[in-house]
Amino acid sequence: MQRKILDLVPENRRRLFFEIRLRLLSVGVEFAVVGAETQVPSAYELYLRLFFDGSNINDFWQMYVRMKSACIIIITLYQNFLGEIH
Repeated sequence: MQRKILDLVPENRRRLFFEIRLRLLSVGVEFAVVGAETQVPSAYELYLRLFFDGSNINDFWQMYVRMKSACIIIITLYQNFLGEIH
């Protein structure tokens, strides 16, 4: 997959990474891009904070849904930009 990303036109590569960042911010997930200094990130670290004081099962469920959405966003954007959506 890294080879395919490197084969993208530089503008499309920048657009892909910008779109990933924008979408992750829109679901309220904190993140760090591992390998951002290279042309191809090697991983995305996703974070959510939950304070136990006053939290309940619904709070945990909402965190799960946001994390799941963030993972799906990353996967589908890569598939879309690499032309692998069927």
